[in-house]
Amino acid sequence: MKTTPLRAVGGGRSQQAHESDDDHDPHDLASDFLHAFSDDDIDLAPAPNSLAPSVELILASIRATISPEGAAKILKRRTNGTGAVIALRLPHGWGSSSETAITEYLAAIGAGGARDDVFMLSVDEETGRNPVHEVLHATARRHGILRVWPDDTLTEGVVSLVDVDLDLSAPDRRILEAIVRRRFNSPDFAWPTDLQPKRFRDYELDYAIKRGSDAADAVRIARIQLVHRAKFDKKERERERREEKRKSSSSSSSLDWKRPARIEAQRPTEPRLEDLHGYGALKTWGLDLLRDLDEYVRKTLAWCDVDAGALIVGPPGTGKTQFATALAASAGLPLIATSYAAWQASGEAHLGTLIKAMRQTFETAAASAPCIVFIDEIDAIPKRGSPTSGRHDDWWTAIVAALLECLDGTSRREGVIVIAACNNADNLDPAIIRSGRLDRRFDIALPDAASLARIIAHHAPDVDAAAIEPVAVSLAGTASGADVARFAREARRIARRERRSVTGRDLLSVALPAETRPREVVLRCAVHEAGHAVAMMLAGRPPRALSVVAAGNAGGYVEQIYGVSENRLRDAHGFIMPVLAGRAAEDVLLGEPSAGASSDLALATEMLGAVDRGGLGGLLTPAQADAGRTEARLRRLYAEALMLVMRHRGAILDLAMLAIERRVLGEAALREFAVERGLA
Repeated sequence: MKTTPLRAVGGGRSQQAHESDDDHDPHDLASDFLHAFSDDDIDLAPAPNSLAPSVELILASIRATISPEGAAKILKRRTNGTGAVIALRLPHGWGSSSETAITEYLAAIGAGGARDDVFMLSVDEETGRNPVHEVLHATARRHGILRVWPDDTLTEGVVSLVDVDLDLSAPDRRILEAIVRRRFNSPDFAWPTDLQPKRFRDYELDYAIKRGSDAADAVRIARIQLVHRAKFDKKERERERREEKRKSSSSSSSLDWKRPARIEAQRPTEPRLEDLHGYGALKTWGLDLLRDLDEYVRKTLAWCDVDAGALIVGPPGTGKTQFATALAASAGLPLIATSYAAWQASGEAHLGTLIKAMRQTFETAAASAPCIVFIDEIDAIPKRGSPTSGRHDDWWTAIVAALLECLDGTSRREGVIVIAACNNADNLDPAIIRSGRLDRRFDIALPDAASLARIIAHHAPDVDAAAIEPVAVSLAGTASGADVARFAREARRIARRERRSVTGRDLLSVALPAETRPREVVLRCAVHEAGHAVAMMLAGRPPRALSVVAAGNAGGYVEQIYGVSENRLRDAHGFIMPVLAGRAAEDVLLGEPSAGASSDLALATEMLGAVDRGGLGGLLTPAQADAGRTEARLRRLYAEALMLVMRHRGAILDLAMLAIERRVLGEAALREFAVERGLA
């Protein structure tokens, strides 16, 4: 069973389809009203002069057009606590009168009556608004009135929401004639057939009837207004032609800034994806994509089996743009790099020119297919309805909708790979990253020591691997690939000025700044990190790196290897012990701890809270962490950490001295130390 909106045409035939798709039974809803009276005796409900003539005309047309079924549908919507969606097809310039008329009508049938009960809507998509969203929002509590001008069309989505569709685009001349007869007490008056009501603006008709001393004078004033407006429109058209001529005669270069920027595809040849490091799963996906693209080009693989979209999320400088460039270079495909800022800067920065630039990007890509489109900083486009979009939500809704149109469907962009990048994906519209669009997400963190060492070797191939390791260890988790490129560039500059090759010392001098902290501070930092490291060695998990180089708020760090956990209570305690050993080392070897261990205590507390929530804290029912119970466990584990440090304080102190001497210790050096001291 399919229900379609009531369709009513003023003065003519109308239909209401409740039936199946194959059984429409149109019937006349308006003719009974119109033919119940003679042309000289149309019943107008409002008292004389209580409403403007144009309002009376529309109101009478609504009453003549809408059916009892339509009125019942409107009342049912109100009874259910929502509003009806009523489409009013009107002549140009009848908006104000239509609002008053529909309010009067709703009051008459008991479905409202106050101005706050209706919400007037426009369906002009050039405004950038989403009509479906507007309709749904408007009818949450009020009736939504869609004003449809003669050259407007309703989208399929809006049509599906319309309850009653009233075609009043040609106001009935007989109703207007009845209004004039009553107002001037002229029963024999005949409104001229050449003055169709739809030719007037509503205020022009009102003025003529109110101003005229009798019916003939009202017709005279109405004609004067039409003639005056025709002359004015002619002058306005002449002015527009002169303006266009002036613009076309001016230099084309002066208008370049108004035109969408020309989009050109790049043809990168390096770097190649095979040579990149530190991308993890993203690189694996890229290499698989290269094989799929090769099969697609050879026509042995359908486009629907190719991953055509991906989102890369990561901090600045982690190589998101470089990945897209390398993918294009390895695939031998053209690359179109763009962004929201590029679309906005194209043309006059109006919504229309921005969306045109966006579509032009994808049209150019389709013409160059197979091709790769890279959208940088896509998080500059906030999700619809979010606090970020704020009072400009209409603007962002239109942009998101246009982008979805460009991304959607296999046939729409066959042969076009879309890769987008951002620093924060939390504010992206969910529709952008759903299946079929940017449906593969890859998070890129700052590279670890091993990845960073390979990146440094790529940018500084002349530097010995032994000199690279301390730099990689010290910068792991804090430096990006872009930072490494800068370090290598500065190191080459130092060597170039001294007319020699780049050495590890050059790289170290740039990447590892000279120590400026007091020796006491460095010693405490070294003891703290050595306590962590020795506890990890005793647990059978030698750390990957130990550094006493200051980085941000951290005086140093140890990179722990967590390994595989069975999520038992002993596993949790085994991970917490090394966390507490740093503070314990300060307590035992230096006489008292510092507040530098606050983050360690916070981590240990969080891990103990997870024990309670996992049902391992003494209660079978998973529970929120209890502060008293957590404090007792933390004190017991800290006591064990103190005993561990006391037993191995010599090894901890020796490791701290070694860290002060070298500043950075890599995994190989730490494993060697653990073996020498019997800690492994």
